[in-house]
Order: sequence, then C-alpha cells, then structure tokens
Amino acid sequence: MITVMIIMLVLGNDDNEEKEVEEEHEEEEQEEESRKRKCGRKRIRGWRKRKRRMWKNFSTSTHAQFIDAQQSSPVRVASFNIKQFGESKMSKPAVAENIVRILKRYDIVFVMETRDKDQKSLEQLKKLLGAAEWTFVASDPIGRTSSYKEQYVFFFRPHLLTLQDKAIIFQDDEDKFEREPIVAQFEYWSSFANAKVKVTFVGAHLDPDDVVNELNALPDVIATAESLFPTSSAVIVMGDFNSDCTYMNCEERAETALFSTPEVYTSLVPDKTDTTVSHNTDCAYDRVVITVHDRPKVKVTKVKAFNFEKELGLQLDEAQDISDHYPVEFILE
Repeated sequence: MITVMIIMLVLGNDDNEEKEVEEEHEEEEQEEESRKRKCGRKRIRGWRKRKRRMWKNFSTSTHAQFIDAQQSSPVRVASFNIKQFGESKMSKPAVAENIVRILKRYDIVFVMETRDKDQKSLEQLKKLLGAAEWTFVASDPIGRTSSYKEQYVFFFRPHLLTLQDKAIIFQDDEDKFEREPIVAQFEYWSSFANAKVKVTFVGAHLDPDDVVNELNALPDVIATAESLFPTSSAVIVMGDFNSDCTYMNCEERAETALFSTPEVYTSLVPDKTDTTVSHNTDCAYDRVVITVHDRPKVKVTKVKAFNFEKELGLQLDEAQDISDHYPVEFILE
C-alpha cells in the first residue's frame, strides 16, 4: 500500500533583474522510433547502495502569484541532473555562469542531485538567474542513509506557472525507491488549449543499481499522482532514469510498462538520444514520459537533449565541470 508524505517546500524571495530573451528551440522529431539496441555497453559510473531510510513529516507552505494573462509563448521545460550541485559548484564563477546560461533557456526546470541542506547555493543560483523572474521549491534531503542524500528542486518563473497547493514525496511501505519521486502540480496558460491548464510533474532520480524494479514501481506513483491531483490534464514523468546501457538493456525496457504500453504512456525521448556529457558513451539515461488521454489538453513538442558542450562552445572538461548529464528539454504548447 502506497502512502504519501507531505514535505516542506521553500519558496524563494524576489529581487529585480530583467528577463533574458531566449532563442527558440530547433524542431526535433517527436515519435518514438523502433528501440535501438544498446546492450552490453561499458558501465561508466559506480554507485554505492544505501542501507536504511530515515523519514520526517513536514507541513507544506508555498504560494506563488499567477499573473492572469494569456501568454503568447509556450512553456519551456527541462529535466537536469546537475551532478553534485551545491556550494562547491557554485563557488566556481565560470561553472555558475554556465549553469545560469543553461537554466535561462527554460521556464521550469526539475533539478536533481542537489546537496544543499541550508539552500545557500540554491538562493545564490536564484539571485544569478534574477529573483524578480525566478523562484524555487526544494525538498528536504532524501535517501536511505544519513551519509548520502539528495534533494529535488523545481526552479520556475512564477509569472508563467503557479505551483498548486503542495508538492509531495512518495513513501511506499515496501521501500521500493532509493529516492522516492517528487510530485507537483503546476498551472500555466496553454496556447494549444487556449486556456489555463494544470499538469502534474513526477520527478525521479532512479537508483542505477535497481533501475528495473524502480521503473516498474513508477506506474503506482503515477496512479497515485492522478488521484491526488484529479484536475491535471496529464502527468509528465521526467528525470534521470538510468534506463540504458549497462544499467538497463533493451530487453528489460521492452518489459517495462512505461516503455512498452503506448496506449497508456508515451515515452518522448528516443533510445538513440545521448544524454551523457562524454565522447565515449551514448546512453539515453534521462527520460520524459507522458500519460495518454483520449482528449488531451496538453501538447508536448520539441523534445531533445540540450548539448551544452556544443551549443555554448565549451571544451569537454568545461562541460563536465557542469555535469555528466545534458538536460532533456521540451515545450508545453
């Protein structure tokens, strides 16, 4: 039986800084191609297993004012594993500047691998982004051991999206997740629906040593998210799934509901996509999956990995100082 735990979310304060004009994304194909076989690739990262879980209950307190005006442009979304994001990374000016350049492409970004309990680096990043235009909500550190935990964070532009009521972290009695997914409902103006639309984001950073089991547990999380936020027009699951190369092979993906039941879920990132910041690997670790509805109000386009090494003109070592993952981005029309 899955239960839910409400977590504390922290909403950033406002400053003044002008909004950067963004370039439009290039058109990318949307339909999932026949699954490309990527079996037997070299494992590139080592992870240690965590032994025990510690939990706390918190109340939720977060509000953001929605400007009730029709937005002329679609909402730009990204999911980004910023490797070991925290004060050390933000203390390097060039790295911090490049992270800001990347995040400013978007209107909402789901950030993983944050390790910043006192949130100093998160506040610093918000200030560099422009606190008049940006805010964030962050979970408490999550993980099975006291020695290693990570936080989930949503950075977003509150004049374009509003966080609805609360966000939650899932806790399942069978302890299926190393880091239980976060769920948050946002409202935005949809040019496709010509109306305000609510969408639920499920963000997850899956354990590479237990990918198959954790992916098989995600449909239960999605179902619970739908029951918690019945006014949402869709559920979009995104994050670092580690669902490729030696962590998960093509046969295992074909037996996983999120990748093998197109009548229920649409996987938007093709298996051929490389989301790794390396010249030696070609792995689609980072994914976006949307629930399928008969009469959808949510239209997702231009799904791709943003290769910031190439697009920002960086050397490989400069790119790897930012992360070992590229963000996966898409448009909500």
